[in-house]
Amino acid sequence: SGHVTVSVAEFLNIDGNSALDADLSSGLGTIAANSGSAGDLLVSSRNMSLSNGGVLTSLTIDGAGGNINLTVDEDLALRGFSLENQLPTRIGSSTFGTGKGGDVVVNANRISIDDGADILSFTTAVGLAGDITVSASESIVIRSGENPGIAGQSSIFTEGRTINLELL
Repeated sequence: SGHVTVSVAEFLNIDGNSALDADLSSGLGTIAANSGSAGDLLVSSRNMSLSNGGVLTSLTIDGAGGNINLTVDEDLALRGFSLENQLPTRIGSSTFGTGKGGDVVVNANRISIDDGADILSFTTAVGLAGDITVSASESIVIRSGENPGIAGQSSIFTEGRTINLELL
């Protein structure tokens, strides 16, 4: 698949509540279903919010997963999960076969991950999960919120790979 590039001058809001199907979440992503490669997902904005199960994702089965590169000049907020399908707000790459999952790189001034939202890279098969790098010039805050049992804990997680957290 090809690369996806989104650049927003001021504020990008991705709300997971889908007007088309309550079982799906809204978001941006790339996918490789066979031996091809998923394209990279490149997103930039001055401020950004993902909420209610909204996603930035790259998925692969047997091909190489696409990398996710997110650059936010000021505030990045990930919050909550979808009440309809219980899926968390997420920035993540996944592999469901032999392909390696893409790497996730997040850069912002301030990053908050709240109420069950997460940044992750995972595998459900033999393919390797990708690495995660999260960099902030001012702060990285991870809070689980008032109802952590409903959708899980807020987190930054990868299976058997490297996580780099940097305060610049």
